[in-house]
Order: sequence, then structure tokens, then C-alpha cells
Amino acid sequence: MKVVLSDGVDLIHEKEHHHDEKAGKPHSEETFANPHIWLDVEIAKSMVKRIVIALASVDSGHALYYEERGIKYIAELDRLDQTIYKETGKFKIKQYVAFHPAWDYFARRYGLESVGVIESVPGKSPTPLDIKNIVGNIKKHGVKAVFAEPQFNPKVAEVIAREAGIKVLMLDPMGGPGIKERESYIDIMKYNLAVLQEGML
Repeated sequence: MKVVLSDGVDLIHEKEHHHDEKAGKPHSEETFANPHIWLDVEIAKSMVKRIVIALASVDSGHALYYEERGIKYIAELDRLDQTIYKETGKFKIKQYVAFHPAWDYFARRYGLESVGVIESVPGKSPTPLDIKNIVGNIKKHGVKAVFAEPQFNPKVAEVIAREAGIKVLMLDPMGGPGIKERESYIDIMKYNLAVLQEGML
């Protein structure tokens, strides 16, 4: 049984620019769906519902167990969503700069705005002009921190932060077993909210 957790989600499409002057190829642009849907808690709830339906379908003898667990967990996600709404509503700064577009769904849900992305595509380093533009946006909007991620080398983020005279803070979209305060989805989101509060209040 195939379960596509992004079904029904209003996906955000990112643009990737290509320009190969040496090969004589004209400027081109490709779009791709941003995959980081779980960072919107409302979308995470829809994902849980799909998982519950799938598990109850393939293991009907325990359907009630899955449904009860699903209801309980969704109630926890409702409380998390309300907490994030309340706290992000207090942010003095709504604009942010992140390492890559992982936080676009979070931003859309909670009223924040990306004004700079260090790597629009993983592994594609920013040009000097990109860095200059990001630093300019940081100063224009009064951004207080650049948000890096533990899954990526923070060196470029540190360069940008130094140029702009601000600090680097670490958001984590993934977490993982054994990582303090980031082992469960709810823990990850609470951790990230605390980091955002440090950089945006």
C-alpha cells in the first residue's frame, strides 16, 4: 500500500536558475516542490491522519488502537500549533534569513517572511553578489540572526553574519535519536521555536 503524505498539501514551489555561458546555453529556470512540509504543524496533522488510515487499513484488527493513538497525538499537535501561533505573534521581527528554504512552510503558517536563503539548492554555494544582497536585506529589515542548520556546514552563514554584524543561530528541521531535546517531532518544533524567539523577539 502506497501512502503519499503530501497528497492534498498546497505545495510551495521553488525556482532554480541555470545559466551556462561557457556552453552558450541561455538562462533557464526550473521549479521544484519544496519537500519540508512537516515544518507546518497543520500539515503534520494531515500526515498523521493519513498514516492512521493506512495502518488501520493494513492491520484492521488493531484499527481502534491506531485511531485512538492518532486522536491523542493530533490533540498534542493542536496544542503545539496554538503555542507556536501565540509565540510567533509576539515576534518584533517577522523577516528572517535561513540556510536553505526548509522554513517556507513554517513561515507561511505562522506569518513570517524569508528575505534571504544562503543555499537555494543544497550544495549550490551563493555567489559574492548573492551574499551582498543577503547582507543588504539583513540590514534593511533589521534581522538579528542568520539561521544555519546542523546538517550543513555553517561557514558561509558565519561569513554573512560577520559581514552584517549579527549572530548565527542553529535551527534543526530533522532532529534525531539521541540528540538532546530533539528526539521527537514535538520536541524538535519546541526547540526551533525557542531558537526563533532568541533571534526574532
